[in-house]
Amino acid sequence: MKTFHANGKLLITGEYLVLNGAVSLAVPTKKGQSLMYNYKDENTLTWESIDVNGNKWFEAAFSAADFDIIETSNYIKAEFLQKLIKNAAAISENKSSLSGHIKTILEFPRNWGFWL
Repeated sequence: MKTFHANGKLLITGEYLVLNGAVSLAVPTKKGQSLMYNYKDENTLTWESIDVNGNKWFEAAFSAADFDIIETSNYIKAEFLQKLIKNAAAISENKSSLSGHIKTILEFPRNWGFWL
């Protein structure tokens, strides 16, 4: 299993303008988000997102071959995630199949961050 963690940031100015290239001031926070990836040799990639209270707020299953959405709790979020995964796979030097299980855990309330 591979585990990654990133602390969050508090954007003092221009939160949404930064997405369009504006300069902003950011302060690091103690709270962040973790992502765990457990490789399994199977035909699917499953995704599970857990909030700060331990509740599952999103889940999806994708085909490992082409990342088609098999099932999900929220199709709009799954489509957004599908685009991210496909773009990451396209630029990756590792061309092996991405299969297994991904779990994300937030250390802060969901409404503090940007997510569709």
